[in-house]
Amino acid sequence: MEDQVISKDTLGNTSLHYAVIQECDDLIESLFKKGALTAIRNNAGDTPVDLANDESMRELFAPGAVVAVPADRSLLPRPSGPLKVRDDTYVSVLLSAVAIAGGVMQTPHFRIYSMDPRRAVVDTPQTTPDALIQDGPSLWFGKTWHLQVPLEHMTEGCVAVFELLRYDYHTDGPEVFCWTFFRLDLSKITSAPLTFEMYSPPVDPYSQILARMPGDSFFQAELNISL
Repeated sequence: MEDQVISKDTLGNTSLHYAVIQECDDLIESLFKKGALTAIRNNAGDTPVDLANDESMRELFAPGAVVAVPADRSLLPRPSGPLKVRDDTYVSVLLSAVAIAGGVMQTPHFRIYSMDPRRAVVDTPQTTPDALIQDGPSLWFGKTWHLQVPLEHMTEGCVAVFELLRYDYHTDGPEVFCWTFFRLDLSKITSAPLTFEMYSPPVDPYSQILARMPGDSFFQAELNISL
C-alpha cells in the first residue's frame, strides 16, 4: 500500500498530487496517514502543495497542520524499483556512536525526519530500534537511515533532523532528550564520516539560538550520497 502511495506515474505525479488537484481534503488526510510525501516533485517540478489553487488547501500543508505530519515508521529501506527516481541523488546515514553527558537512558532511540524552512515535516518520520549497546554515556546504534526523497526534489533550505528520544517516567512515553541536524544542500553535501553537536530541546533547526547540550555531547555518523 505504501508503494502505491508514494510511487509516481509517467507525469511524475503521486496520489497526493492528484488529491490536491481534485481538492479532496479527506483523501489528502488519508494519504498522509499512509505515508505520503509532500516533497516529491512531478516532471514539471511541482510538489503537491504547488498545485493547490486556494489558501484553505495550502493550509493543509502548513506547519502545525495535523495531517502534515505522517505517522512514524520503522527504518525504511533505500528506495528502489518504481519508487526510485532515476539519476537523482539519495542520502543515507549510518548512525554509529552517540556520546551524551547525563548518564544511562531508558530505551534510547532516534526519530529522524526532514523539515523545510516553514518548519513543516516533508519526509516520513522514521524511528530506529533502541541502541544496540549502551555503556554509560556512550550509545551505539549501527543502523542506516535512508531519505526517501531525492535531494533534487527537496525544497531549498531543507534539513534532516535527528531526535534522540528516551523513556519519560512522568508521561509514560518517549521524550526528546537532545537532537541535531544537517542541511540537505545538494551543492555542498558529500559522502564522509561526520560528527554533529547535540542540542537541547526545543527542536528548531532554524532558530537563531541553539542550546548546546552540556558536557561533551556529540553524534557520529557516516553520510553516503548515491544515485
